[in-house]
Amino acid sequence: MKWTQLTSLTLCVCFLVISFYSTSQEYQIQAADDWVKQQPLIKTEIPVNQIVDGTYYRLLDTQIKVSAQHPQQRYTRTVMQAVNQTGIDYISQLNLDFDPSYQTLTLNSLGLIRDGQYINKLASAQFKVLQRETELANGIYNGSLSLNIIVDDMRINDQLDYFTITGRNPIYQHFSASLTLNWSVPVAQQFMRVLWQKPTPLYINTINGEVDIKDTPLAVGHDYQISLHNQATITSSSQTPYWYNPYKQVFF
Repeated sequence: MKWTQLTSLTLCVCFLVISFYSTSQEYQIQAADDWVKQQPLIKTEIPVNQIVDGTYYRLLDTQIKVSAQHPQQRYTRTVMQAVNQTGIDYISQLNLDFDPSYQTLTLNSLGLIRDGQYINKLASAQFKVLQRETELANGIYNGSLSLNIIVDDMRINDQLDYFTITGRNPIYQHFSASLTLNWSVPVAQQFMRVLWQKPTPLYINTINGEVDIKDTPLAVGHDYQISLHNQATITSSSQTPYWYNPYKQVFF
């Protein structure tokens, strides 16, 4: 299972993110909210012999805030490093999918990390909203959109660092979230946080192994956090039955 097959990932030095607002009604660009816990990037060697598509995943970060007073907020941050020209071609163009009928796509930041320095790309990147027509062949129009982003001047060993936050489908009355903890490609860091600000209990289950979950009680609810570094990769045979899942996962 690769990150590219899933739905939809602060620097170690402090930097100021200037808020921008898009003229488009379909998405907006603004700094992340204060509740988000910024993750510094760890130093790690690139496992060159395991790299696929020229891309090394430095950080996959998912944080979710759930409270009775406000709609659910989901924040994701992804840091990907281009190991060669294939990696540049692969990650210099992003497609962030969302459904405007119930989601607001917010891009919190977009930049490159080059030789330890952060280069803001919000002003120079090209943004275009596209219709997702994946079901038109079946006569179905689902109204989903994709924010296409082309990042300019990407070079080998550059790290693409971007943040997104979207809404949630209101038809789902119960909260649920899950995270895959190991992959078929190397991932340097994974961080998952569920900021549960409700008095009702939140149930947690794992499959294919246990995981250390830091539980911090709050005045109302709990702050659950999972932090993993350099988890072993898993490969599966092409003869593996489709229903068999060898990957470790956690469910909230």
